Amino acid sequence: MKRILIPIIIAATFFFSCDLDNDTNDEDYLKAIAEQFTADSTLIEQYLSDSSLEASYIEPGLFYVVEEQGTGENPELTSLVTVD
Repeated sequence: MKRILIPIIIAATFFFSCDLDNDTNDEDYLKAIAEQFTADSTLIEQYLSDSSLEASYIEPGLFYVVEEQGTGENPELTSLVTVD
């Protein structure tokens, strides 16, 4: 009986300890994240403009500036790359 009861108690503990009312699925939370992302992107774009920097943009929200184009072969997916 103990062999069956202990796994049932453990499973029930894990099952009932989960929070089904998770705020990360809340519409207001997701709206706040989107608003913050928009505000941050606007600030970054303003900084780039004020600094006369030409930046490239990659989703999801990464801006980068190539200061000096490199030469040589392009790295492969498994290449070890060092930067001076």
